[in-house]
Amino acid sequence: MKIYLDTCVIQRPFDDKSQPRIALESEAAIALISLCEQGAFELVASDALVFEQEQNPNTRRKEFSRQILRLAKHLVISDDKVLQLAMEWNSRGLALLDALHLASAIVGNADYFCTTDRKLLNRAQQIGSSVIKIISPIELAKELT
Repeated sequence: MKIYLDTCVIQRPFDDKSQPRIALESEAAIALISLCEQGAFELVASDALVFEQEQNPNTRRKEFSRQILRLAKHLVISDDKVLQLAMEWNSRGLALLDALHLASAIVGNADYFCTTDRKLLNRAQQIGSSVIKIISPIELAKELT
């Protein structure tokens, strides 16, 4: 099974866990990353994900992201196919970078696109996709157990 973890999932373990939802998402993100480390799932990454992670000014967060992205079995490059699909998602109401991440996950044949971004999650689920399941880390962790 292939999963694409967007930037907010990869970074969730560093967020303030005083809110219950964030604490749960953080634990779920750590569990998903651990399953990728164990080889239970294949992590799909993209050049867009690498680019976004490298923009992080926090050295600790950036290095953590680099370690996670090294686990990726598949790296999707933003070619014409990815860009065209991203433009379609963008025209349906997703922010351009979010659309690029989702398009990369689809082209990378990921089974799941996982995000903690509520706006992205709600809009993408509203639009729907027949080729990939768009899900939060909590929902994905529940589904996998």
